[in-house]
Amino acid sequence: MSAFVLCALVAGLTWFLLDKQRELRFRELAQIETDFRLRALARDVKVRVNAIRHIAALWRKSDAGSDEFTAETQDYIDQFPGIRSVRFIDETLVVKFVTPADQPPDTGVPLTALGARQLRASELARDSGEITLSGAVDLYDGSGRGFVAYIPIHRGEDFRGLVSVAFNAEEWQRELLLLDDNPHFGNDFSIRIEFDGSLLYADADFAKMSSLQVVSETDQLWGHALRMQSHPTPSFVKANRDIMPEIAALLLGILLFAGYVQFTLLHRGNQAEARADAGNARLRQVNEALALEVDDRRRAEAAARQSQAATSRFLTTMSHEIRTPLNAIMGMFQLIEAADIPERHRKQAAAGYASSQRLFRGLTNVLEVSRLDAGALTIVEDHVELEPLIANWHATLEGSVIRSGKPLDMHLELGDALPQTVHIDAGRVTQIVTNLVDNAVRFTATGSITLAVHMTGRSGNSLEIEVRDTGEGIPEERRHTVFQRFYQLDNGLARQHQGSGLGLSICRDIARLMGANLTHSDRKPLDVGSGSTFTLRLHNVHPRRDVLSK
Repeated sequence: MSAFVLCALVAGLTWFLLDKQRELRFRELAQIETDFRLRALARDVKVRVNAIRHIAALWRKSDAGSDEFTAETQDYIDQFPGIRSVRFIDETLVVKFVTPADQPPDTGVPLTALGARQLRASELARDSGEITLSGAVDLYDGSGRGFVAYIPIHRGEDFRGLVSVAFNAEEWQRELLLLDDNPHFGNDFSIRIEFDGSLLYADADFAKMSSLQVVSETDQLWGHALRMQSHPTPSFVKANRDIMPEIAALLLGILLFAGYVQFTLLHRGNQAEARADAGNARLRQVNEALALEVDDRRRAEAAARQSQAATSRFLTTMSHEIRTPLNAIMGMFQLIEAADIPERHRKQAAAGYASSQRLFRGLTNVLEVSRLDAGALTIVEDHVELEPLIANWHATLEGSVIRSGKPLDMHLELGDALPQTVHIDAGRVTQIVTNLVDNAVRFTATGSITLAVHMTGRSGNSLEIEVRDTGEGIPEERRHTVFQRFYQLDNGLARQHQGSGLGLSICRDIARLMGANLTHSDRKPLDVGSGSTFTLRLHNVHPRRDVLSK
């Protein structure tokens, strides 16, 4: 971290020094541009004023009329755009002729009405015989801020009058003739022009500019001081402010940091090599210990697999050995129940049969769990007739209801367009449906049980089997455990029909092996007694196109 900070400090110092040089170059460039603009302004005034002397020559030779004066001055204005007006003032300092014609009709107005600065400049031109300027003034015609140049006319020793040229500052500086070297100056700088310390012209946004301010040298125009202030615009800053300091500082920082990294890597490489030699010996020892541990674990896993296989064989053998005599016991109880015996003995035989049947189901569930855990349970799918299969499920439902002796209504709902055959493991599907029907009968005291079969899915390629009852239902907070092994609902009705709690868990595992879904939902969530709906959804059963008739 300290090396990074040091590299950053060196790069920052480099940038600081280069940035100072950049600022100095930028200021010098802005100063050059501003001085050039000011000199261009001064030269432009001199060119315009000197160019009008030929008009003054007309009165040196002879008196000229209004038409001749108007024609000459109009040609002059057309040649030098940006001039507001040209006037001829006679020897009494009264305006005689004015051009252009659209100017206010101030012919016959004495100069005393034009302001103190203009009067003083005109009198100085008359008395000295030299060109004079009025300085920054508000023009008489109300067109804005500007200045006026006075050119005296003498014939011999006699004063014949003055020719005045009025410059509107905004129009004049916009129409400069001597800025061919930099025609875009007006877009690159916001300027303010002072004439003898008074404001002559300022761009509208000059006061708002916060960028570098440059003050030009002072230029003299016939004894008047002309000075300019300027702010570089963002476009000028963007075009002339290079990014070399940033690039140089970044490259220097990268080079310094890369050198430090390389040095550090070499140093650490040497240290790592020494540590590697010392660690290789320890690794060899660890590898030998790991090899021994791997051998021990392999032997343990082999023993565990043998034990699991032995357990599975034991459970299978014992289940078969127990279920065989149990079937005989169940048959005997059925025969006794059907015989002509007292009612008390018949009830005892029925209770014995029910207990035997419960034991048979428990053994069957234990065997299924062992086969599932051992991965020995297989799914064998085939094309089977759907109509006899549904009839078998319905018969199972009827048999369960009759054996229970409960007053339950039975309903069979078949969807539209059921196929004639489907591709499923009929035995496993029947096992799940039988378990769901058995649970529905066990946990429904009154009401009805409905077996519904229909096709679903966008392409109608899924078979959905629902078993709905009006029993106690399952509370919302216990739904997540309904498919767990050894789960039993903790209520009075569940305790009357105690089981192993394996049935629904086995059904869920078998459904997953078939790629199907087994889900549960209540008709009225959170209300016990609202009944339950168990849905088995079999996907991609590849139904035949022929349809069952209802």
